[in-house]
Amino acid sequence: MNEVITPNYAPALRMKAGELAGLQSLAGDIAARILPRLIVPPPKERDRKLQSELFRLPEQPRVHSLLGNCWVRKPVLLQCSYLMREIRSEAEKWLPALFSDARDLGIAAVAAFTLSEVASLGSVARASVSHLDELAVGIIVSSAELGDPKLAENMRSVLDALRLDPAKCVVLADFSDADLSEPEIVAPIIRASYDRLQELGPWRYIAFQGTSFPEHNPASHNQTVRVDRHEWLAWVAAIDYQRSTPDNLLFGDFTADCAKMSFSKSQARAIRHLRYTTNDSWFVVRATETGRDAVRMRQVCKHIIDSSWYAGRNFSTADDRIFRMARGISGPGNATDWRAINTGHHI
Repeated sequence: MNEVITPNYAPALRMKAGELAGLQSLAGDIAARILPRLIVPPPKERDRKLQSELFRLPEQPRVHSLLGNCWVRKPVLLQCSYLMREIRSEAEKWLPALFSDARDLGIAAVAAFTLSEVASLGSVARASVSHLDELAVGIIVSSAELGDPKLAENMRSVLDALRLDPAKCVVLADFSDADLSEPEIVAPIIRASYDRLQELGPWRYIAFQGTSFPEHNPASHNQTVRVDRHEWLAWVAAIDYQRSTPDNLLFGDFTADCAKMSFSKSQARAIRHLRYTTNDSWFVVRATETGRDAVRMRQVCKHIIDSSWYAGRNFSTADDRIFRMARGISGPGNATDWRAINTGHHI
């Protein structure tokens, strides 16, 4: 039986090993308050271990072995847009099976589709939805589509195609392509988007998702850079967070990362750094250019634990790992570990 969750946070995550490890590290009470959207990578993604699990059978991806260690019986939104672009065989041969197999093996997998995907997939999208579950589907609506005069018509078409009631759907208001640099300007737009979506039906959840994290690492070697979390500041203003937040309105971002999804076979050298989230900012702490990782990453972690913005080693598993790395109690880790720390602390 799937767990009952009461989410107030809906992060969008790359389905990389580091992000999955970050999810696995979460305390149970924290995990019960989030509804993650995982973007499933295409075959060309460079993470060989992940790909060997995802594509055990050619052109028949399966997610249950990847998620079985980190996210069991709690709803998880899976977006397969990049898979559908890369896998040559017809979607009906693998997409519904990806979701049904996952559910059979204890993964509460919820399909997340864009409006155009539902329109083009038709019965294949419908076959990917579980009508037995409390949450049946995620509908991704871009910030541009939220302003479309035909939005109401398009949403009705999606519900008709999937044969679903709004109460079984989460609408993801995707602001990943929006400029969020001026929260005071963005906040009314978010509020208006929420109001418009609420007029269209009694959705189970409406989740904002956006990020102002830059596409390229803002820190040079041996430098710490502060980056404002404009998406959080805008959302707080939009829903009057300090007074009351309706239970069906969720905040979302892309954790400590940008919204641009870059999948590649290239073996780019990992950047030795951590991204440390605070209430309204990220602190990007980058290591020196040369030296052993044990020394370089210990300096990064020591800078964090000695700062005024370190939350303490008891804040999360990730914070304890930072403390132990700073003290030399544990090794420096690798790119997967650093991603897991960024993800776990941020959530």
